[in-house]
Amino acid sequence: MAKNSRLLQDLLAEMVLPEVVHHHNAPKMPPDEHTGSIMPCLPFVPRSHRFLETIHPIAHDEFKQALNNYLASLPELAISGREARRFMLPEPGLMAWPHHMKMDDHFRKFSDDVLGCVYSIMNYVDRGVDLHDFGAEKGGAMHCGWTNNNWGLCNPVLHRLTDVKVVTVTMPAWCFAPKDMADFVNMKTFMNPATLMHDSPTVPTAVKLWARLHDFCYLHDAHYFIVSTYEQWAFGAFSDQYSTGFVSSPMNYSASIPTVFEAAMFWMHSAHGHPSGYKVKPVREQPDYVETPVRYSHQAVPHPRAAYYLTCCS
Repeated sequence: MAKNSRLLQDLLAEMVLPEVVHHHNAPKMPPDEHTGSIMPCLPFVPRSHRFLETIHPIAHDEFKQALNNYLASLPELAISGREARRFMLPEPGLMAWPHHMKMDDHFRKFSDDVLGCVYSIMNYVDRGVDLHDFGAEKGGAMHCGWTNNNWGLCNPVLHRLTDVKVVTVTMPAWCFAPKDMADFVNMKTFMNPATLMHDSPTVPTAVKLWARLHDFCYLHDAHYFIVSTYEQWAFGAFSDQYSTGFVSSPMNYSASIPTVFEAAMFWMHSAHGHPSGYKVKPVREQPDYVETPVRYSHQAVPHPRAAYYLTCCS
């Protein structure tokens, strides 16, 4: 191995996310870890039916073992110092990265740039994975700093994604506090809040997030998702017919052995069918409803998922 080079696995293990402190003028966090966000404004669309019914946790040991198996399966590539500089994590105060978390966009900037770095290394390691991110879902960034980005295969001529593999959502911690994240990953049964208004305070924030993730993943026929407030990360997936959700325990940004970066790369590669990636467990569920045309603005739409598109991004 050349001088100043490191093995890929060693480089990944060193990529611990940096701390980014909150600016003193930033929106306030809850007073303690037992209180949800004081700014719960997660966007939500009432819908008469959702397939999601049950949510299962991915046990910490199971997740860690699968991640370690994935890392062990990666090729032993030597990364030179020059190549390593291409894979730079965001650093507070460096270049375009802010010194502090002060606005919603700052959380999105740090989270999305971490995922962008994951994408760069994945393309370097696996040339067969042509992963792209085309920015926020139609309609742009949504309320409360929420952003939904789709990652998948791209048609370079049409300049659009042709096969979404991973849906990622980022939110600032003051809108989705640690208590909200805990409620999200610990939910066991999903009760579709069909008749409640999107801004109703009676809809728990965790329920809104599961509903939103279901809608976006179903819309794009994607099954893997990542939720990030930068300070906490959770990795999840849906079963084949979206009746069952699976989600990991939240990882702190400063986690090591494994790192958040390793987990994100593992999850993105799993979505692309890596042989050592996480496989969604098969469950017994009802088949999807029959594909029938949906007419909107005098145009026939070939699949009922198109009807979701009309309201999913509101």
